[in-house]
Amino acid sequence: MFSSPCVQHSQESQASGAGDSDGSDGDYDAGVDGEKNLVTDTDNISMETKLQWGLSALSKQVYTTNRSCLDVNRECVEDEVCNKQLSLYLKVCSVNKCNVEGCQAAIRFFYRNMPFEVAQMMIFCDCVQHDESCHRAKDLLHGKPCAVTAVPPPSCLNVIHMCEENQLCRRKYTTFRSKCWRHVTKKCYSDEACLETLIKGDMPCSANADCKAAYISSWGTMLHMECTCQNVPPVEQPLCELFHHMLHSKSCFSDLRQISIQKKGFHWVNTERPGEKISGAQLHSSAVNGENVYIIAYSSCIALILGIVLLTLLKIRACRTKYESRSPSPDHSSETFMAHYKSHR
Repeated sequence: MFSSPCVQHSQESQASGAGDSDGSDGDYDAGVDGEKNLVTDTDNISMETKLQWGLSALSKQVYTTNRSCLDVNRECVEDEVCNKQLSLYLKVCSVNKCNVEGCQAAIRFFYRNMPFEVAQMMIFCDCVQHDESCHRAKDLLHGKPCAVTAVPPPSCLNVIHMCEENQLCRRKYTTFRSKCWRHVTKKCYSDEACLETLIKGDMPCSANADCKAAYISSWGTMLHMECTCQNVPPVEQPLCELFHHMLHSKSCFSDLRQISIQKKGFHWVNTERPGEKISGAQLHSSAVNGENVYIIAYSSCIALILGIVLLTLLKIRACRTKYESRSPSPDHSSETFMAHYKSHR
């Protein structure tokens, strides 16, 4: 199915059967699996790593939405603890030496061995469309292209089927589905005939802390391979699109990704409240209000300048009047001088 030898090797190893143990993942996979063992805090991190992160300034940041991937990447590079883990992960996921299985294991290890707040910052960061530097940083943080891109891309149906044949991936998919898409689990579970009857509008996503933790825990598995529904038989199209919606749609965390950017300092702001759209009337009203404020400010400045000029003129006039009242006129001075001159002759 894949032309890339690297990806072919990955598929063969990941689809090796349900009987495969998790031991092949080594230290990368220790202590992260299981529905009751979600990474919502630092409980699954080794004591040594906890102590290291305790010295990290990055770990003390509170997670906020709408972070630029370029800013997040820069902060990780500048942080000694994060930089150390990032460099190990990038070495394994080097494009020139891409080993998909190893890269996916490195991704799992990378995001498992950090506080949940930091993992959220990195996974839910985003970029504006034309910011190429930001998109390059995002690809590095998200394992592209090595761990997620295949040529040609597999169908989303094949991704799910291969995931279910692998014990590690199957558990993570089950947890992700139960924590984020409870409606699917409750109504259909794994019944594909039932799933075909569902539509996207009937699939609300919980998007709570457990859901985000399950989503983060699923990174570094087949679930994050880029997939497509092109060239899928028409009878399988609805189910394929449903799986694509579950795996790659931004609807589950859409409130975390609606971003805009101010040019100075890459300061990101949320342009919409969760579940609320900004209407054209609101945009027009905002523009009108902005113009009114500008006009008022401009008028106030003009009035202030005119007031200062008028006050200056009045002061000059007052000083001149006062000076003239104290100084004798030239004619009077001449008459006084002549009278004084005659009296002495």
